[in-house]
Amino acid sequence: MADGLEHSRIRATAATLGASAEHASQFLEKRVLLVADEDYLDDPNGRDCFEASVHMLPRVCPSVTIVVRDQPSVDLAIATVSRMCFMRAEIRDVVPDDRSFDAVLHVGSTPPPDDVVTSIRADGWIARVAAGGRALPRQPGPRNPATSLAAASLGVTEVFKRLARVRADRGPAIDRMDWNLYSYRCDDLDVGRALPRMLELDLLLAGGGAIGNGILYALRRLEARGRVLIADPQAFGEENVGTCILIGPDDVGVSKAKFAAEFLRAHYAATPHVGRVATANETFGQAFPKVVLGALDRIDARHEAQDLWPDIVIDGAISPLMCQASVHPVDGDVACARCLFVSPPGETAEVVAARATGLAPTRATEPESLVTLDDIRTAPESRQAWLRERVGKPVCSVVSEAMMSTISESEGGGFAPSAPFVACLSAAMVISELVKVTAGWATPLEPRFQFDVLRGPQMGDFFPQVRRASCACTARAQNIARWRATRGGP
Repeated sequence: MADGLEHSRIRATAATLGASAEHASQFLEKRVLLVADEDYLDDPNGRDCFEASVHMLPRVCPSVTIVVRDQPSVDLAIATVSRMCFMRAEIRDVVPDDRSFDAVLHVGSTPPPDDVVTSIRADGWIARVAAGGRALPRQPGPRNPATSLAAASLGVTEVFKRLARVRADRGPAIDRMDWNLYSYRCDDLDVGRALPRMLELDLLLAGGGAIGNGILYALRRLEARGRVLIADPQAFGEENVGTCILIGPDDVGVSKAKFAAEFLRAHYAATPHVGRVATANETFGQAFPKVVLGALDRIDARHEAQDLWPDIVIDGAISPLMCQASVHPVDGDVACARCLFVSPPGETAEVVAARATGLAPTRATEPESLVTLDDIRTAPESRQAWLRERVGKPVCSVVSEAMMSTISESEGGGFAPSAPFVACLSAAMVISELVKVTAGWATPLEPRFQFDVLRGPQMGDFFPQVRRASCACTARAQNIARWRATRGGP
């Protein structure tokens, strides 16, 4: 693995802050302590918070000291640290005498009284955060893996803000907050109802990258069973190690769809499709699932997911420091994904990809095919040498690499900005919506909730939107209904 490439995207995220982060170029060299209340690790929510933190924190700061005593948590930490061999981490059973840590992430209610401490806790549907050694209330609630993932993500966000010294006018520290993932409000202190004893799932996960990894993490911790199909044409690259919380350097080059299916196989009937969502019927036939979870990074891919016309599309979306979740039921007057995600006017994706790679525009529509010598012969002379080094590689990976290079050239180097805590906050909201729709519970989303992670969900906004009259969901509603009626079930 190239030196530092695993942290390329979090480094690019910090760089987007410019003068708003005093230590934007230094945060990776700082030291962080992760510690937990032992009694809270006996709570399933506490274990989930701790485990998510272990997976996420070293991708933001590799110099992590993990202090834990109970053997299951020690085993977890050792396994995770060994998988992420780029970490400069140590596992201890007591806090070292040298306490020169730049930030402390504490899982539980009784933190050490120190200004650099951020505490997190999950209770039912409530994710809690406190800064400066403030205690958190002990209000045990039912296990909810989505809330635990959200609490860990909020805690790691606060650590990042402290390490990068983000200015208060850009990302003020969260002194104390309780965020309810059922209502998405911070004044709703109801831990909420227990999740159903066994959720029956029938879903397609579209995308296995950063948001997809967060979704997978929570899916495996739900009390659930059923069918999970995963579609993604790409393999993990070195830069994905820093944003995808489940993988390590040994997973570079592995198909994202196959990784996801293997990760879930002990709990679900999991099937991969190494290809775009639009071609998923090649693997799954017409028996498409009732729910599609979107973990995608392109508008056209979101349109492909909506064009399956399941009962509901639940989409997770991120930009460098914004996260969003949206729901798009097939019935009613809530905007579909095509209504919400509108392609800007201009060149098609195929034309842009052709210019970046040298491939013919028609080849950019064949993502699973391999680059051949014929592609080199028809390419512009300026791209032939570059393409020759990539003969035999899938077109989708070559296009992705070229587009990343284009971004780096326009932004002064590095990979596209992305952070694991942003992706996992979006994933946590997606899973919370999956639980609601599967259990038949109401949601406040019509269709989306969005917030800047540095400002926190207390500054988030709901964005209601009805269907557009010109969209296919309205103009072709009768055809869609007839097609859905003839489509097979699982």
